[in-house]
Amino acid sequence: MTDTREARTTAIRTLNDAARAHPGALCRCSITLGVDALPIADRIAILRQIVTYDAFTDDNDPHNEHDFGSLYRLASGAWTPERPDDADQIAQTVCWKFDYYDLALEFGSAEPWNAAATARVLTIMLASEY
Repeated sequence: MTDTREARTTAIRTLNDAARAHPGALCRCSITLGVDALPIADRIAILRQIVTYDAFTDDNDPHNEHDFGSLYRLASGAWTPERPDDADQIAQTVCWKFDYYDLALEFGSAEPWNAAATARVLTIMLASEY
């Protein structure tokens, strides 16, 4: 059973990494009203950070599925996936996450490790909207 669980986790992680690298092609992508209200330069910077995101740790990815992440806009205006030690440096926090649905987008997917049976939806939101 552990081998099956590990194989499923590996498949989910691989599918999430591929979908995150190709939003709109390998997954549906949704942004919240708060993200949509940000300047276009910030939205582009956020998307660039998400498609290259590799800041996964045991703390922020305990199931090793690469299904959630946070980004931080610093007071300088730069976006980074690394949380600054000094919280006063954070001007804004954005989160992204995957949800898994059946192909009709009516119910949750029973097999998120199976690309043929799962529609992935990547949602990008302000942390305050989570």
